[in-house]
Amino acid sequence: MASGGPDRESGDDARVWREARRSLLAGVALLAVLLLSLVPLTWCLPALSAEDLAILKSFPPRTLGTLLEQREIILRYAATSPGIVAVCFCMAYVVMQSLAIPGTLVLSVLAGAIYGHWRGWALVSGISTLGALSCYTLSLLIGRPIVRALWPLRTERFAAEVAARRGQLLPYVIFLRVTPLLPNTFINVASPLAGVPVWPFSLGTLLGCMPNNFVAVGAGTRLSSMNSLADLYDARAILLGLGFGALALMSAWLQRRHAGASAHIAVKEE
Repeated sequence: MASGGPDRESGDDARVWREARRSLLAGVALLAVLLLSLVPLTWCLPALSAEDLAILKSFPPRTLGTLLEQREIILRYAATSPGIVAVCFCMAYVVMQSLAIPGTLVLSVLAGAIYGHWRGWALVSGISTLGALSCYTLSLLIGRPIVRALWPLRTERFAAEVAARRGQLLPYVIFLRVTPLLPNTFINVASPLAGVPVWPFSLGTLLGCMPNNFVAVGAGTRLSSMNSLADLYDARAILLGLGFGALALMSAWLQRRHAGASAHIAVKEE
């Protein structure tokens, strides 16, 4: 009996990783399909010069100079083909966020540079929520083995927290998005497995990510006045972002308080 325990545990681990590999292969196949779906859109774009293509291939940029060059290229093409550039931008953002590909922060900055602060903020708020929801759906369909293999204990703890807040999930999701307690990618992939319904996940993501989106998009409107990527966040933008974050947390707190008061009244009536 004593030797059976470790053997059984190692067998369970091997099974988990086999399932994770199968899910990973399915994810790679899906990535290929999504990337191929972008090809017809690129045919509608004006022809890229070899120089422009070389600069765009260095995305995400590592220097402010490269970021400025990429902004100028996108602005130039957006002036001649605004609709198709906007569609490609949105699809690229959603695909990258769906598959947790790094670079969406830079796209948020570029949104501010291309569309301005308020329009860019509205755009990024919408497509970042859509990307998170797409990631949520992918995790629900094929991600369970991967999540269990990579974060078994963290996922169990998260599921317990969700179960303890079953009637107050919207404020909880807002809180998680505003604060850095859990990475956004983990929230996206673990939420469906932990039992977070689509509605509080989507609305909580929209509201909770607004402060960070506001700061990132605002940084894009000031690219020309910066000296390095370290200057992306200035004091004014951070303060405004903190203000929006405080409003989001306040709304979450008020909803939680209202839910608690309603439950107390119901108990008294019984």
